[in-house]
Amino acid sequence: MHDDADWLPTRRSLLSRLRAWDDRESWNAFYEAYGRLLFRYAVKAGLNASEAEDVVQDTIVSVAKELPEFRYDPERGSFKGWLHQIVRRRVVDHLRRRPRERPQEILDVPGLQEADSRDDWESLWNAEWAQHLTTRAIERVKTQVSARQFQIFSLAVLQDQPGAVVCRTLGVNPAMVYLARHRVGRLFRREVDRLRREEER
Repeated sequence: MHDDADWLPTRRSLLSRLRAWDDRESWNAFYEAYGRLLFRYAVKAGLNASEAEDVVQDTIVSVAKELPEFRYDPERGSFKGWLHQIVRRRVVDHLRRRPRERPQEILDVPGLQEADSRDDWESLWNAEWAQHLTTRAIERVKTQVSARQFQIFSLAVLQDQPGAVVCRTLGVNPAMVYLARHRVGRLFRREVDRLRREEER
């Protein structure tokens, strides 16, 4: 298991290490960070779970093949955009391999109609990317607060339960709910901003 302080804030160094095919630890880190994002994106684009799993694996293989040519340069494009290009191509490959007797199913998938494909695919990717950042931020925050504080925050903020319900469910007082909302909420927003700076460049 990687320490977040080791590899998430240093994504460029992770990508550099991934150029070694046999660096299993770094590839596991990459999968842990982005596997769920790639899977959700593929499913939302119209693939079933089995196809989406294939897309995740195909995307990781493609990342490995393209990494020697990838150069971090914010002026030319972001890591976020580069990864989207790769996974989008893999999704389209799977859709086009489906039996020809189901052409309408392919035409109805957001992004495959030429006129508005770029906007549709970008909207889908941006929504899943936002969820990716939220999930990663939550994982980071969990390591910075007590289990009790996070439990209160999760129920009150992430699940949007009224304070009275949180107090009754967890056996805490309103002051504890207030503190968890604000303290953990501040950490959560900080981590989302930090991840956005790190991963969207």
